[in-house]
Amino acid sequence: MKRANSVDEDRRRGSAAAAAALTGRGRPLARRGAGGLGLALLMIIGAGPCASAQTSPSVPDTLPTMTIAPAGSGGSEAPLAPSGTNTAGASAPAAPRRHRLKSHATKPAAHQTAAEESPEPAAEPATAHLRLIANSWAYARPDKRGARIEPVRSGMYVNVTGTTRYYLQVRLKNGKTAYVPYEAVNYVTPADHIFHLTADSPVLAAPNHAAKKLAEVHRGHDVQVVGVALTYMKIRMRDGREGFIPDSALE
Repeated sequence: MKRANSVDEDRRRGSAAAAAALTGRGRPLARRGAGGLGLALLMIIGAGPCASAQTSPSVPDTLPTMTIAPAGSGGSEAPLAPSGTNTAGASAPAAPRRHRLKSHATKPAAHQTAAEESPEPAAEPATAHLRLIANSWAYARPDKRGARIEPVRSGMYVNVTGTTRYYLQVRLKNGKTAYVPYEAVNYVTPADHIFHLTADSPVLAAPNHAAKKLAEVHRGHDVQVVGVALTYMKIRMRDGREGFIPDSALE
């Protein structure tokens, strides 16, 4: 019976000691009994986390924005974005442009290509032995852009085998066919006659059917012939202009 009363007394003292410890009143726990001390410790340990949760200040979920600037920059750099910030909308730095290297390979001149690829015009047949009146070149084609075969000198004679729009076709002493400009050859034999036209005919700038057309004459009219050029007649018109018509157009 006495022992039961002693246990009840220890419990009451332990409860009082715990209450005194929480309120800051009472005597030190060291002077209390062993049973009351254990209960007081259990109550203090259980109440500690709750008190900490109630009294501790709130901790921010994210770290504050930080600014990192290099030394001597004066603090003008933009702040770094906090972790988790969406930066997809921010403009990315432009990628450096790559320049293509252009090829500087030499291309053949347009006139050279045209001269090499264009077919050689057919010469209108003619036969004559004519004298050169100017120094010139004998060309491989009826074009100054053609290859030069050999020089021809004033006073020399050439064997004419045909005509083109701007050149006479000749045969050189080595047997090669070449072309000499009209102005380098004395190809017109002077004359002065009146002829009657028997057919309409164009008046041409050179004794060749492909030459530039200057005018036209009609059958039944008379024309003044001032020269003979191979198979053409050189005429003078009423306005003073001169040109060539085929000899088959008059009698």
